[in-house]
Amino acid sequence: MNSLFHENKQSFLLLLALLFILLTVIYFFFYLPMNQELKSKENNMELVEKGVSTLQSEVMKLEEGNQAGVEPYMQAEKLPQDPELEKLILTLQEIEFISDSRIDNINFTYGGSKPLRTDVEVEVEAEPEPEIQDEELEEMEQVESVIDLVNKPDNLEVISVSMAVNSPDYEHFQLFLNQIEKQERFMTVSSLHFQKPAERELLLEGDSFQTITANVTITTFYYQD
Repeated sequence: MNSLFHENKQSFLLLLALLFILLTVIYFFFYLPMNQELKSKENNMELVEKGVSTLQSEVMKLEEGNQAGVEPYMQAEKLPQDPELEKLILTLQEIEFISDSRIDNINFTYGGSKPLRTDVEVEVEAEPEPEIQDEELEEMEQVESVIDLVNKPDNLEVISVSMAVNSPDYEHFQLFLNQIEKQERFMTVSSLHFQKPAERELLLEGDSFQTITANVTITTFYYQD
């Protein structure tokens, strides 16, 4: 009788152990990644909404004023009269240097036109892209511009710049973002997507010892007469 009870107890404990292991596997391999991805998308949406609000505010200022109201922006070089891609690339190089980050796979998109791919390590001419391993391609996702300026002035042209940013740690990545927002030319981060969902948690926790890799989309403008 005692032997039977002992065997049943062992079977019950074994069943509990297996159930615990199963729940642990489900939590770490299914629930946690999905939850982190959801939070990442929510954070990305907050950034987009902030960018949209900022852009709408700038557009309203342009719509309310006449050409005289636009001139102060041009004088301050907030809105150049042509794309000025060379200056834009130099600005990105400066931000890259200051933040000790690396920019890869940069694309320029004019409104609804097809992206123009170039390399920030050269002046303007595009060069062959470095070979990317299959594992890296599986981690990377397409970054699409989500800002739709329906009511923008006809002469206000939009340039979207998408890129992969690699920073040595949280502090340098935050510096990269801050440098974009503080430029004399109007620039804003309109989309931010981490290649690995867990990197968003590192950013929020301020972990200064982990590499940050993210796909970033910047929106800027030029005013065409």
